[in-house]
Amino acid sequence: MNLLVFMTYMSYLICTVFIAMGIPLALDKVAPNHWYGFRTQRTLESVEVWYSVNNIGGKSFIVAGIISAIIVFMLQRYWSADLSVKAYVIFSIPIVLGLAGIVYAFKVG
Repeated sequence: MNLLVFMTYMSYLICTVFIAMGIPLALDKVAPNHWYGFRTQRTLESVEVWYSVNNIGGKSFIVAGIISAIIVFMLQRYWSADLSVKAYVIFSIPIVLGLAGIVYAFKVG
């Protein structure tokens, strides 16, 4: 298995993890806790803020996972570049989009 194939599979795995983590948050299935969800002082002080911020954060994780999977597919299939550059970009996309969702959720909350 070459580096590009490995990085592509890992990127799809990361996209799947983002989607799987976002679903319970977006559906308001995660009660306030200190382990899972967007934990800030404001979210832990108020149940309403907790569910609001985690709902937005969960949806952003789902969107980041879906967009990342589409971009990874498009880059892997149609972009001709050096293998190491391509692998780095493919692996970085889901992480960057997921972090953008986290920053957005913290700013809202």
